[in-house]
Amino acid sequence: MTTRPAPPRAGREARPRADDSGAPRGRASALALVVAVATAGAASLLACREGSAGTGGSGSTAGSGASVAGGRADGPSDGGPGAFVDPGSCYACHPDQRDGWEGSHHALAMLPATDGTVLGDFDDAAFEHFGVRTRFFRRGDEFWVETDDADGAPAEFPVRYTFGVDPLQQYLIELDRGRLQSLTVAWDTAAGRWFHLYDEPIPPGDPLHWTGLQFNWNHMCAECHSTGLDKGYDPGTRTFDTTWHEVNVGCQACHGPGSAHVAWAEEQARTGAKPTAEDPKGLVVQLDAADSREQIETCARCHARRSEVTGDYRHGDPFLDHYDLALLTEPLYHADGQILDEVYVYGSFLQSRKYAQGVRCTDCHDPHSARLLADDNALCVRCHSAAPPPEYPTIVAQVYDGPEHHHHPGDGPGTACVDCHMPSTDYMVVDPRRDHGFKVPRPDLTERLGVPNACGGCHADRDAAWAAARIAEWRGDGPARGRHWGEALALGRAGDPAAVPELARLSADPEAPGIVRATALRELARFGDPVVLDAAEAALEDDDALVRRAAVDAFQIVPPDAPAPWPQRVAAAVAPRLEDPVRLVRTEAARTLAPFPPELVGAERAEHIAREVDDLLGRAVRDAERLHLD
Repeated sequence: MTTRPAPPRAGREARPRADDSGAPRGRASALALVVAVATAGAASLLACREGSAGTGGSGSTAGSGASVAGGRADGPSDGGPGAFVDPGSCYACHPDQRDGWEGSHHALAMLPATDGTVLGDFDDAAFEHFGVRTRFFRRGDEFWVETDDADGAPAEFPVRYTFGVDPLQQYLIELDRGRLQSLTVAWDTAAGRWFHLYDEPIPPGDPLHWTGLQFNWNHMCAECHSTGLDKGYDPGTRTFDTTWHEVNVGCQACHGPGSAHVAWAEEQARTGAKPTAEDPKGLVVQLDAADSREQIETCARCHARRSEVTGDYRHGDPFLDHYDLALLTEPLYHADGQILDEVYVYGSFLQSRKYAQGVRCTDCHDPHSARLLADDNALCVRCHSAAPPPEYPTIVAQVYDGPEHHHHPGDGPGTACVDCHMPSTDYMVVDPRRDHGFKVPRPDLTERLGVPNACGGCHADRDAAWAAARIAEWRGDGPARGRHWGEALALGRAGDPAAVPELARLSADPEAPGIVRATALRELARFGDPVVLDAAEAALEDDDALVRRAAVDAFQIVPPDAPAPWPQRVAAAVAPRLEDPVRLVRTEAARTLAPFPPELVGAERAEHIAREVDDLLGRAVRDAERLHLD
């Protein structure tokens, strides 16, 4: 198991464009810089993305900083079909699902602070962190905190909400302008102690101080801890009036607004008609659809390291219509795709053969309780066995839960499937997260690339060469391990010119996962070699939208004032992507083409680009202003 510190200071990747002098060029470059600033700041908070919260309830934060105001019993539509309904409408027909959900991390993601929800010690308990004393106490029925304020002076604050439940619980404090802030002193639910998320001083004014932007709930955390949320940011007054339909993660957070489903159910009850298997039942999202991606992308909305592109998410839309997924770059992932920073599962899962074969989240996790469907190895051998299910024909029929496969005695360390194939890394000091890439241990890559390997998690006293020799011994006459795509990415990260042909080859490798091919294009673009455009042109027709998006992005190495035929080549290649079926690709195409003369793309496409850029610029400016709320 690897231990990582609390949330990083750096945010998601920012990619401003500049000319050879480094000065921004024109409207599109200004847009790129604004987007870069907004993305870098808005994306870096990880602390608020911890799982947990209970029974819901609609509500809002008042822009004046007043107490939480009343909410709405029937929320608005998310822009798609239907409207949010009272969750009781769900429970009446689905009591078993409701029982499973009660007590889950989704149900406990965020709740009003009460005797029944607060787990921390508020019996005049004190905690000191680099000279800052924080005291937790009660005042009647309320829970209070005394700690340093934005100016560094001791002040008292009432706790409004709990945030999370296990393995840590955080607490939300209401400040002015409708802001809720997450305290950086949290409660360790296993050890029963207070602890700080950072092992370093965090003075007032630091972006990581609890009163700053990085711990602002409204902007950084709220979307994934509540249902039917509207951030309600007003750039004119620089205030929030954030509202939600349910304070926690309820049925409609995943299934979408429920009014059409309720109407369908009432019609079924009235007529007695029996639904067919093909009947969508009024559901906005078909989580059991034959194509596993609809379910996976619904989960990915919150279980992914991503940046927001549109701010107008609608349930049932493709993930990349509203979000930009972080690729396998530093400092988020190791070169071989293993998790390094906190990346929330989706980017890891996209690398796996499980994803490629149509495995979905609910094949392992109960969708309502979020618990595993079986304990320990019993979960894995439901498929990985001497008689694998026919829907997964690529699984080799053999005994997996035995020493002939894992080569470890008894039932100790090394015998659990997850020990070798899902090593864990600690985040937020006390929260272990397992890698969902389901990789085979490769200590030989540790020797060549310096990446971790699962063997070292237990055998800390042995080096990678020893582990690689043992695995080679177990494999016997089996085929030798071939080259790994991580070797090409490692060359690219190092800036080695030898990476250029390797990355170009990887970007076109049909056996490599889409997120890997996209990352290869991203790394390749750093070299500014003509090979970049050759690879990017070929990738523009890739079936995977992540690859198409990276290909469009790669054309930004050509400055708009480059001599012919380079601008013409960019326009001819990228302009058709303005009609791409995926919104992120269309948006990136407009951003790439915006600095070039309109006549290169024609009047109609130039107008399309202008509209897209105006929309992007408006959102980026709003986000940039929001960055300075503190």
